[in-house]
Amino acid sequence: MAVTDAGPQRPIFIIGCERSGTTLLRAMLNEHPRLAIPPEAQPFSRIGRILLPWELVWNRDQAAQVMDEFFSQPKMPRWELSRAAVWQELGDAADVRFADLIRAVYRAYAKQHGKVRWGDKTPGYAEQLHRLGDLELGRRARPRGVPSSATSSVSTCVV
Repeated sequence: MAVTDAGPQRPIFIIGCERSGTTLLRAMLNEHPRLAIPPEAQPFSRIGRILLPWELVWNRDQAAQVMDEFFSQPKMPRWELSRAAVWQELGDAADVRFADLIRAVYRAYAKQHGKVRWGDKTPGYAEQLHRLGDLELGRRARPRGVPSSATSSVSTCVV
């Protein structure tokens, strides 16, 4: 299937408690011909907690260091994703924000699989709901059991 530009495609974030069926949901959604949800790796939730990078703007050398950290995560080889594909998604921008890097990684993964929309399943996002809106993605949804104040900037979520 060829990747086509059908306009902006909001990502899907699968957020839920451990052992609640989110892995099965990820597998089912990943079978959709337009949606790529890679195996769980938790790369950005870990980096986000350690480096607290959301407000930072990096030059390309600094972004490369963050990308090295991302690719060094133990589960990342399962993605079979190349750094070159991510750089291609970033284009020639001189400055890179954390949200730019996240979008580039997941868009590259989706393209690699011939899909136009991406998503992620990472339980650690439950701790960072307020940050998912930093990806500038539009419609908001509130996971069951989460107060609306905690998700004021959450983008599309599947629970």
